[in-house]
Amino acid sequence: MVVVVDVALTDSGAGYGLIDFYEQAQKLKDIKPILGAEIFVARDSRFERRAGIDGQEGHVVLIAKNKTGYQFI
Repeated sequence: MVVVVDVALTDSGAGYGLIDFYEQAQKLKDIKPILGAEIFVARDSRFERRAGIDGQEGHVVLIAKNKTGYQFI
């Protein structure tokens, strides 16, 4: 019996580890790599500070469904 394990990697802010993770998972054959990213969401700009708006920003985790989704991340 072959068991395939889905494993997700979400890099924060950049995708430096995604390619290596994907290539290593492909070599193992029993791991299905799921790629994603954690991004920072700000109302206007992460550099802009305005009273009443600070504190409304946050982080969102994006998971790619397929190759097209990965290209958008």
